[in-house]
Amino acid sequence: MTDHQPFAARTVAWIIAAGFIAFAAFFVLASYAPDFRSSPPGAAVADGKAGNGYAGLVELLRLSGEEVDLVRHVWSDENLVVIPLDETMELDRITDMAAERTYWPTLYILPKWTVAPLPTNPRFVQKTGMMPLKTRQAMRAAIDRGLPRYDGAEDAVVEEGFAPGSLTPPDSALTHLGHGSNWLLADADLLNNAGLADAATAARAVALIRGINEGDAPIVFDLSLARAPTSPSLAKLVLEPPFLALTLCLVIAALFAYLSGVARFGPALVRERALRFGKTALADATARLMRRGGRIGRLGERYGEALKQRAATRLHAPAGMSGDALIHWLDMRDGKDARSFSDRLSHLQNATNEHDMIDAGRDLHRWIEGKIRED
Repeated sequence: MTDHQPFAARTVAWIIAAGFIAFAAFFVLASYAPDFRSSPPGAAVADGKAGNGYAGLVELLRLSGEEVDLVRHVWSDENLVVIPLDETMELDRITDMAAERTYWPTLYILPKWTVAPLPTNPRFVQKTGMMPLKTRQAMRAAIDRGLPRYDGAEDAVVEEGFAPGSLTPPDSALTHLGHGSNWLLADADLLNNAGLADAATAARAVALIRGINEGDAPIVFDLSLARAPTSPSLAKLVLEPPFLALTLCLVIAALFAYLSGVARFGPALVRERALRFGKTALADATARLMRRGGRIGRLGERYGEALKQRAATRLHAPAGMSGDALIHWLDMRDGKDARSFSDRLSHLQNATNEHDMIDAGRDLHRWIEGKIRED
């Protein structure tokens, strides 16, 4: 650090690097923030810890040696997918998921209770009554709309006490929907946190899941229906393939541009003088100024007059001779030349552009030098 620089160069570099990293982290988190929003409080979802949630089932299965995952994108997963349903979910999204999961093992769990947050602790809920029959029937109808119907295919009642098409409480039945490995559980108390408080119910829950699961495949719990659907955005587009490679190239190019500005490559450029020393430099500067002012095309007449006086001096013209008499005297020196001095002088004085003026001036200058050598 010097008297003129309050911060050392290394300190400034660290500040810039920290700012860049912070901006990159903010950009990524802001782009994917909607994907990480938690489920609505009190919803009957896989990660819910209230009485109607299923976080206890997830932990119980893990303690029982099962591999369990909670993911947001399971529509095309070939493993057993447990889909807890809640009244807050959109019916069209339930239908879309059912259509996607037609031939893959899936367990749908209908909600049983309506709940409200506890006044003393909003993180927990209390029962306020049975889930309305219309709500449960609407969810079942949404599932049926997504599953193709086959002639002769009927729902098979696995547990006693459940009649096909009837969802009236307190039915507690696991039903095979007649499409691949699709199942419907009408009594959520068999698997939710409140029901697992009973040891016998907990053991039955593990046996139920294992009975549906085929082999030792992982068990997946869906979180996508309980949360707002994620939509594509420009920020995500630049952070995901195939545009991720382009984004990284631009970042690296910007980094190199920054580094090139931090340290100088090679010796510093020495600024040239506006007007260099010497007669040649003075003549060049004068020519540039006249060219920029648009006056260089008018120099032919004056330059021709200067060459005429030079020729008179170098060729020893009679003293006091000028004007047409001097031009006639110079023409007499032409001898056998096809072009006279006056023709060359006229060509120079009548030049309309810089190129013609230079050619005519050189021609007249060669004529003078040639006559001097002849003398």
